[in-house]
Amino acid sequence: DQEATFTATRALTAGTHTVRVEFYDAYQEAVAKVSWVGAPPPPNATAPVPVIETPVAGATWKVGDTLAFSGSASDPQDGALPASALTWEAILQHCPSACHAHPLQTFTGVASGSFPAVDHEFPAYIDLKLTATDSTGATASVTRRLDPRTVPITVNSAPQGLQLTFGSRTAATPFTTTMIEGGTSSVSAPSPMTLNGTSYNFTSWSDGGGQSHNIVAGATAATYTATYTAAGTGPPPTSCGPAQYLAEYFANKTLTGTPASQGCEAGPLNKDWALGAPTGVGPDNFSARWTGNFDFATPGSYTFTATADDGIRVYVDGTILIDQWKDQEATFTAARTLTAGTHQVRVEFFDSYQEAVAKVGWTETPATPPPATTCPTGQYRAEYFGNTTLTGTPARTVCEAAPLNKSWGTGGPAGVPVNNFTARWTGTFTFTAGNKTFVATTDDGVRVYLDNVLIINRWTTSGTTRVTRNVTAGAHVVRVEYIERTGSATARLTW
Repeated sequence: DQEATFTATRALTAGTHTVRVEFYDAYQEAVAKVSWVGAPPPPNATAPVPVIETPVAGATWKVGDTLAFSGSASDPQDGALPASALTWEAILQHCPSACHAHPLQTFTGVASGSFPAVDHEFPAYIDLKLTATDSTGATASVTRRLDPRTVPITVNSAPQGLQLTFGSRTAATPFTTTMIEGGTSSVSAPSPMTLNGTSYNFTSWSDGGGQSHNIVAGATAATYTATYTAAGTGPPPTSCGPAQYLAEYFANKTLTGTPASQGCEAGPLNKDWALGAPTGVGPDNFSARWTGNFDFATPGSYTFTATADDGIRVYVDGTILIDQWKDQEATFTAARTLTAGTHQVRVEFFDSYQEAVAKVGWTETPATPPPATTCPTGQYRAEYFGNTTLTGTPARTVCEAAPLNKSWGTGGPAGVPVNNFTARWTGTFTFTAGNKTFVATTDDGVRVYLDNVLIINRWTTSGTTRVTRNVTAGAHVVRVEYIERTGSATARLTW
């Protein structure tokens, strides 16, 4: 019989061990406590030496590349360490001034693997970090910096000196910025704009894009020039060239009388005046008509998408395709089979009050493959819905490779509108045993299930969510549910 504390030391191998405690109480106080802590490495322990073999020092990348890595580690006490002793981390460093880190992916217990090079605003680079842990618990890390390939992008205007927007930067032209090769950024030419007392209206971009559109950085330097025309110079045009609209603006909601202003505007139609209005009319109770001839390269079905606040009508070759002439804030789609060649597109629009938005575009509708019913292990069964409720028959069902890494920008997947759609990805994947950190990055909402258990629930906001779960070795079902409302569309999941 006693009241005391005892300690003992035992050397153990890494892994699972059985602990058995036997206890009895004779009288009065009854206390039984057992605990243990790992002993520090012995005084003569030496840290392991990790080595990153690939990618080699000085390797570069562009957006969309698959970055393969491999490495090893050795230890004076243990010799060559197994893959289970290795942990890899891919970290994006964004350095607008001081650098801050965006963790991309973690790999545990492997000697090699790969991850995709993601898009990000420059300046940025990727740190690949390898950490080795020996049998005593001693650790050591080595990091390899992977710089992107970059290209200079110049933004200009005619006349020079107008304030244009590139990504998050607005400046007087000309100005030059740096992009990562393969990266995407937006360019915008506000209109009208005043320079030295003269008002200018946007006419076209040198690449043929809309007034606001996205560009993708190639392998060489590029210049994008926005052309403006001084307001009130020369008689108004009565027709415009290929891929341009004759735009007519009316100071009423009925498209009647003489246009208050008119001119040629490059397609696609992408107008968002917010609480403002085009030149010549007030901010409310106006209408507009855009008429243009556009080339459709191949015969087939084309899906037209119209976004409006308020009323909109879309005609193709004089036949109405979308007829939504009412006060609203909505997006509509409709399909039309067209022959190859030139077709006339006419858009009619009115605004009642407050926000004024008119956007029309089209894409060739891909041939519909037979719906996938099952997909191989390691792939997702992807289902896309033209609604925000994941209900009804999917507009498209296909098998897609993992990891889930979708970045549609302001577009969207085939078969559904660019806004207000949902998607579900379901797949069976083989896991090794241990803790797995699931990282979901989305714009907008996401839900993630592991074996039908909800582990990430962020259905109403954009952002990045991380959660760690202990997973047994073998096959597990991962399901991702995603919603896109408006703006950019991104869906990524890694573990």
